[in-house]
Parts: sequence; C-alpha cells; structure tokens
Amino acid sequence: CTIAESTQPEKRINVYWWLSIIGTLAACATPLMGLLVGGGDTARLVSVMRGVLLASACVHMAAFLLRNHMHKESAIGIERMEAARHERPTAALKAYGPIFRLLAKNPVLVLFIAIRSMYYAQLNLKNTFLSVTVVQGLGLEYGTIGIISLVTGLTMLPAQLLLQPKLSAWPQRKVLAAGLATLMLSNAALVFLPAGSLPILLVTIVVTAVGTVATVLMVDTGMANALPDANRAPLLGLAAVILVILSAVFQVVGGFLAELPGIGPRLPLAMVSMLFAASLAVLAII
Repeated sequence: CTIAESTQPEKRINVYWWLSIIGTLAACATPLMGLLVGGGDTARLVSVMRGVLLASACVHMAAFLLRNHMHKESAIGIERMEAARHERPTAALKAYGPIFRLLAKNPVLVLFIAIRSMYYAQLNLKNTFLSVTVVQGLGLEYGTIGIISLVTGLTMLPAQLLLQPKLSAWPQRKVLAAGLATLMLSNAALVFLPAGSLPILLVTIVVTAVGTVATVLMVDTGMANALPDANRAPLLGLAAVILVILSAVFQVVGGFLAELPGIGPRLPLAMVSMLFAASLAVLAII
C-alpha cells in the first residue's frame, strides 16, 4: 500500500523494478550461506545461524527506525484514518460487503487478483519443492541448490538492468503473456529432464530467470494499477487471504505427489507449470 499510494501509476513499474533488483541481490548471497554452513557440522550450523539471526535483528531495527523517520503518510492514508477515527474495530468487517460488491461489478479486477495469487502460490510451491526435484528427482548433489541460486541471481541482475527500460515501453499484456509462457515451458522442462543433466538444468534455470524478470514486474505493477485507491488496503488483505489458502492447498498436494515413487519428486513442478498455464488462460479472458 505504501509503495503504490505514494507513487504515480506510470512510475510504479520503476519502483517494483528496484524492489526486484533488491530481491535478486539477496538471492546472490545464498551460496555464501552455503559456504559458511558447509561441511555438515551441526555446531557450525548453529553458530552461523545465531550470527545470521543477530544480524537480521540489527537490520530490521535499522529499517524500522529509518522507515518511521523518513516515511510520510499518503493522502489516501490520511483520508482513511480520518474516516475510521470513530469507528469500532468490528466496522472493518462491514467494509468487506462493499468490497465484494465492487469485485462483482469489476471482473477484470478479480482476474488480476487471480493471476497474482497463482503467481505467488507457485513461487511458494517451487521454493519448497525445487530442492526435492533437484536431489531426488534428478539425482544431483545438494550443493547444486546453491549453484542454482547463484546462476538465477547472476542471470536476473543483468536482465533486470537491460530489459526494464524496454519492458516499460512495450504493451504490458504482451510482456506478461510472454513471461508466463516462458515460465510454463521452462518449469515443464524440469519435469522431463534426464537424471543427472546439470548443464541442461542450468540452461533451464537461466530461461526461467529471464521469464521471471518480465513476469513479476508486470504482475505486481498490473495489480497495483488495477486496484482503486480508496479500497486498496482491504483488497490487498483479501488477496493475501486467497494466497494463503491457495498456497496451503498446493503445498499439501505437492507433498503428497513428491512422495510417490518414480517421477513423484518432479510432479510439484508439473503443478507449477499448470499454474502458469491457468494464468495464461485468465490473461486471455482479460
């Protein structure tokens, strides 16, 4: 809400671009964690995690202080605070009646929420089961997971720097469709890769990273621009609830599939590919 409400619609794509770069830089640190923790020494793992948690606490405290010192409330935020000043806490529940009526009259907004929910549901699913697919499905070493994170980060960072200026000038629907199709095919390829094929796996990861750059930017920006300012907070809250439910269902189903013999460990990524196919179908309806 803070990002979207404090930024003009035509500039939001730049804000989400910077956020995606920050996320990519964080992903590049994953192999470093692997080096610090490596060796299978439990005592070393505990010591490293203590340091990580302590550093995290310091970073969060610094972010909290800086954000509250520098942040200024948006105009719509001040308006909502004034409107809710004398409301009872239960009044927040009553606000969802108009929200559902708004969604009933605005099917495009429903479809945007559906695409965003499916995108982040597949992301949670893939974060959980990619390592299962790589180790148990493809028969590769655990260290490969760190290599995948590094390759993803090193691919996404230049792609973000080079592609973003062009992406903002291209039709957003076409960019989103191309990104979703790329991710659907690249994740489907992971299901059918021969065991032990690390070079082909890394090529697939590179293609996935490029598709992710185009997709996540358009998903977040499209959703932010589709939401009406006055109802942004409750709509985002509703979208978060939908995402939690979707993720919970897919995680349970993914866990069941991953335990099946044979191709089982690869099947969660087949679900990921199907979610992208469903998103493409929704985009076609829009």
